[in-house]
This record gives sequence, structure tokens and C-alpha cells, in this order.
Amino acid sequence: MAEVIAILFYLDSEYHISEFKYTPMPHEDYSTYSSFDIVDNEILILSNAKEKDKIKIWKASSIQYEVLDSFPRMEEMIEIYRDRIVDDGLFKSKFENYMIELQESYISGEINADRFKQAFLNPPLL
Repeated sequence: MAEVIAILFYLDSEYHISEFKYTPMPHEDYSTYSSFDIVDNEILILSNAKEKDKIKIWKASSIQYEVLDSFPRMEEMIEIYRDRIVDDGLFKSKFENYMIELQESYISGEINADRFKQAFLNPPLL
């Protein structure tokens, strides 16, 4: 134990490691892509976002959890998704197709409900 303490003192005197502080990386602020409808539902407006950023914006929104709350009622999930995402690019249709593929895997028994939810919340880059 004494050796460990001696090493730590040496490292601190040599490299000043005690001065290092953990500073968390700030979370991206995607609030510029959010709007609210008349009944205070969040709407994601992805039309002006870069395609590569749309998945990050989606994952940072609360809408993904609201859609998932309707699981396993897929028609309801898709309806919420369609109503709450505005996108003239590829993301909206690609993610909807991804949800349908997950549903088919769930119905066929390839995945269970937990795997469905995990895959839904952690989609691959689309």
C-alpha cells in the first residue's frame, strides 16, 4: 500500500495529476429542432437538419419514449411517429421502416419485448 501512495505522490509531483478535474462533455442542444403543437406535444422538425444529425436529434428527444409507450400497438406507434416528426429527407421513412422490421421480428418471435425496446431506443445509423 505504501508503494502505491509513493507512486501517486511521484506522479502528482511530476505530472500534476491532482490538478486534473473531470469535466463532463456538454450534451448537444437540439432544442432548435423542437416545437410544440396546440396541445403541448413535442414536434421534431428535422427538415433543416443534416441527415447525419437526425438520429442524434431523435435520440435526444422525448418523442421516442412516447412512441415506445404504445408498444406493442404498432399502428398507434407509427401514427404518433408520423404526427410528431416533420422531415422532408430520408430519416423519417427509414426509421419507420426500421420500426416495421422490428415489429416483424417481434411478431415472429425472433426478438422479445425487451430486445424490441432496446433496439428501438438504440437504432443503427440509418
